[in-house]
Amino acid sequence: MMATRRNLCAFAVAFLLLSGCQGGKLGRDPQMFGIYTMELDGDNHRLVLASADQEMTHARVSPDHQWIAFTRYNRKALGGLATEDGGYAETEIMRVRLDGTGLETVIPPKRGAVNTNSSWADAGKSLIWVSSDNAKRIPQIMKIDLATRKITRLPTPAGIPTTDPNLRGNKIVFPVKGKTVDSIYVMNVDGTGYKQVTHPKLKKTDRTKFHVGDYDPKLSPDGNNVACMRFHGGEKWRIVVTDIASGREKDLTGPGRTDAMPEWSDDGNLILFRHIDRKKPREIGIWTMKPDGSDRKQVPAPRGQLHNHPIFFPGEKAGPNAKIIYVARKNPRIP
Repeated sequence: MMATRRNLCAFAVAFLLLSGCQGGKLGRDPQMFGIYTMELDGDNHRLVLASADQEMTHARVSPDHQWIAFTRYNRKALGGLATEDGGYAETEIMRVRLDGTGLETVIPPKRGAVNTNSSWADAGKSLIWVSSDNAKRIPQIMKIDLATRKITRLPTPAGIPTTDPNLRGNKIVFPVKGKTVDSIYVMNVDGTGYKQVTHPKLKKTDRTKFHVGDYDPKLSPDGNNVACMRFHGGEKWRIVVTDIASGREKDLTGPGRTDAMPEWSDDGNLILFRHIDRKKPREIGIWTMKPDGSDRKQVPAPRGQLHNHPIFFPGEKAGPNAKIIYVARKNPRIP
């Protein structure tokens, strides 16, 4: 289930230790949670949408740069806040215009069901997302036509629990949940060409209920490679790039670091990602690196925030003026 990854799993504990609280005064801040846009060099930073008590994640800009689709949380806990830490049940798919107007629910919350991780399809005419709104509560990839509101299921193999889809052209990648290890698969949108891409040789070593393995895959612009974050247990998350044809892998993070949420620039020359280091809080935030793992640089996003889900605007190439979008939770203990 999606809950196995909530708030990057083991990262959640680290975040709470850094925040020093789980609600209280912070929960009453009208901008506790926010969706932000900016350029890689730090210019033109702007708050699009804020909430005092509902976290928003997976913010993604439409191909025409007019809309943002995102996940919103509704199950409140932890000091009256509805967050990813509390799980994915009763989530909903929202959209809002890039200027912060026109907020609407696309897929409403449903008791006991997951509706999360949306992204754009059909040149912005549709959204795909993960839903467990079915009799067996198996996470599946669904699609909604935004004009007609017709909902269909993408033809992944029946009964296979799928999460975190990423669509590029006619090809889609997604994790498939195994008994203890999750792996990445690829297929064409019509259901043909179903193939396992990653084969993580890992064993469950920590005491959490989270699966080891691969999460949040992203196809490279040429469709030849997939970047994902690999959970080794504990707080060990690394970014891995795999050649789809050969299966060759490259670990871009290496031991001693914690990286997650990789995203490609449209020219394939840069990977945007999230970095966590509790021993070096000034380095917590959004970073970039080249596809071979070199030239790591921190993006100058505002401090006092826990940055999450950074992604390039569609069509943005590597460069200091490249536009990105991210979500954040206020945290005054991050300098």
